[in-house]
Parts: sequence; C-alpha cells; structure tokens
Amino acid sequence: MAELQRIESDPEFRALFLAGLNASIEARNVDRAVESEGWRVAVDRLLGLVDLVDLDKESAP
Repeated sequence: MAELQRIESDPEFRALFLAGLNASIEARNVDRAVESEGWRVAVDRLLGLVDLVDLDKESAP
C-alpha cells in the first residue's frame, strides 16, 4: 500500500516504477516472440513430414 501511495505522490518514483514495468513487459514480449517462433518452426517441420508421408503414399503401387 505504501508503494502505491508513493507511486501516486512522487513523480520521480512513478517514472522509475513505470520504466521498470515497461522493461518487464518488453522482456516478456521478447520471450513470447521467441517461443512463438519456436512453435512456428516446429509446426512447419511437422507439416513437412506429413507432406513427405503423403507423397510416399501417393507413389506406392
């Protein structure tokens, strides 16, 4: 509660708090982007394997 009061009453502390909050959010966004890219690559690889299996089935006598 005291921190909230300080954020509301102290402009310098508010600026530091918001800068830290923004940095944390940005770091989380970077982590999520990296994770999303990993999933995208994995899905692309799996789809490639499915395509290979489908091609193999088509070429079978």
